[in-house]
Amino acid sequence: MNWVEKRAQSDRILMAKSEDSWSDVCQAIREACSSFNAHYHPTDAEVSCEAVNGGGLRVTRICSSSNVSSITVIDFSFDPRTYTIEAKCIEPCQTKKFSMVVEGEKIIILEGANHCGPDEVSQRCLEQVFFSNGSTRPWESSKQ
Repeated sequence: MNWVEKRAQSDRILMAKSEDSWSDVCQAIREACSSFNAHYHPTDAEVSCEAVNGGGLRVTRICSSSNVSSITVIDFSFDPRTYTIEAKCIEPCQTKKFSMVVEGEKIIILEGANHCGPDEVSQRCLEQVFFSNGSTRPWESSKQ
């Protein structure tokens, strides 16, 4: 198979299966939010996960304590033209991007050169948000 045929095959796989991969990521995000609320709310913070227009998700973390009160909002979206997942923290404006590529016959998700399963995408985007103790810059210490 020459490179054009390989590219065509990859494009067919991405077109056929990328929405399923995005759905798996969304499910991992919803499950993480639900688990956080079950194990940590109301002592630490409350997290909500809502569908937004265009098939995306919005995760909101509200943290209210005697010292700190903060709201962190992250919008997750998928671009089927570029096969890119974007997590965008609204305030301050910070973004994480993940790309879908084909390896063999299946789709894998990458952040830079790092392979990520759906649960890892969720963790890379939400762990610092969930456990930041009210930080206003959730991805400050992570590489973007």
